[in-house]
Amino acid sequence: MRSSGTKVAFSAALSAGKFGPYTTETQLVYRRSITNLGGAYSSNTGVFTAPVRGAYYFRFTAMNNKHGEWMAVNLYRNSQRIIHNSKQTDGITFISNAAVLHLNQGDEVYMRLHENCGLFENDDTYNTFSGFLLYSL
Repeated sequence: MRSSGTKVAFSAALSAGKFGPYTTETQLVYRRSITNLGGAYSSNTGVFTAPVRGAYYFRFTAMNNKHGEWMAVNLYRNSQRIIHNSKQTDGITFISNAAVLHLNQGDEVYMRLHENCGLFENDDTYNTFSGFLLYSL
């Protein structure tokens, strides 16, 4: 395994509150930084920017508690949707998913809330977005 010596890992959570539903797909900005080694994740924009070319692992979890409301989130690489995950809420409901992505330096990875869907957060860190560099290429 080749290593550039670059250390990259982040984990962030949404701030407390209700998110959505919105009439258009909306960028999710995880403002509560838990870890941001290497500084590649921006808690101002919600965007992870790859500092080096490599294989990266990303994971997200989303939660909503409004019965009957849909929740759906999308993971993007640049402008390409990579993962769509959704479920109709039945009380407190969670969804999660993960992917390994090959990224070039400068590629961006971010989450978006699907239109007409909602999320809920109350500082218990239900809604998270995390990622790390597996190895550089």
